[in-house]
Amino acid sequence: MWAADHPPIDSSQERTAAMRVVLPGYFSVLRIPLVAGRDLAGSDRENAPRVLVINQVMARTLFAGENPLGKRVMVATGAGPLAFEVVGVVGDARIYGVGQDAPMTMYATAYQYSRAMGLNIMVRTELDPEALAGAVRKLVAARDRDIPVENLISMERLIGDSVTAERVTAVTVTLFSAVALLLVSLGLYGVLAYYVTQRTHEIGVRMALGADARTVLAHVLARSGLMVIPGLSLGLVGAFAGTRLIERLLYNVTPTDAMAFATAIVCLSAVALVASVWPAWRAARIDPVQALRAE
Repeated sequence: MWAADHPPIDSSQERTAAMRVVLPGYFSVLRIPLVAGRDLAGSDRENAPRVLVINQVMARTLFAGENPLGKRVMVATGAGPLAFEVVGVVGDARIYGVGQDAPMTMYATAYQYSRAMGLNIMVRTELDPEALAGAVRKLVAARDRDIPVENLISMERLIGDSVTAERVTAVTVTLFSAVALLLVSLGLYGVLAYYVTQRTHEIGVRMALGADARTVLAHVLARSGLMVIPGLSLGLVGAFAGTRLIERLLYNVTPTDAMAFATAIVCLSAVALVASVWPAWRAARIDPVQALRAE
């Protein structure tokens, strides 16, 4: 495929674009916006000039800085190249999956260019799409009983199936992360509880000398901060270093998204605070008399 105004010197300069053979109304059903020009029409028949609608990626690639409307695109076929006139430009669609960028795509009408052995019919409805399966089969059978109807599926399920692997990976990572967070919380709680037990006499002396419960509480929480802050710092460094490993699992989110990192810091700090409160509260309730007698 190439622009007729800029033919390739050799076959290595030919470009590849996805070809979709559709019928009029395709873009309105899928809500693909018409950016410029016109839609494919019922009047675009075999005896009319061949026409194409292209997406924005293709318009920018083949006709950078030019108006693509009225330009001709040569499409290589087994019978030789065919010339098509660009009559419209539509928005980009991720036709190979939500995780991949939209490729150059051209849309031809089935009235002029049909090589497909089958036909995909799309129906937009405000009702439950699964409930329309029987009605669609009856309509097709009323048209021609010899036409088989297969793979009736809603667009929501089709998109969901396309990201099954990514979804399984995300759930697995989330479960492991939750277990790791639980273990960290228990570990922090255990260390602080042991610290309070070992410092019972010291805390009793402090309180006997005039330290109030608030001062003791702040002291234990500060001890927690001495462990949490270095851990968070090392975790941030490791997270920045490992972001490239999960980049392919992200959709419309950059690997170094500031909001994601800020949310993680707030959540981890909140978990650390919750894990530290009980040991700190126990320390603040120590009876100095009992603590000194125990010593």
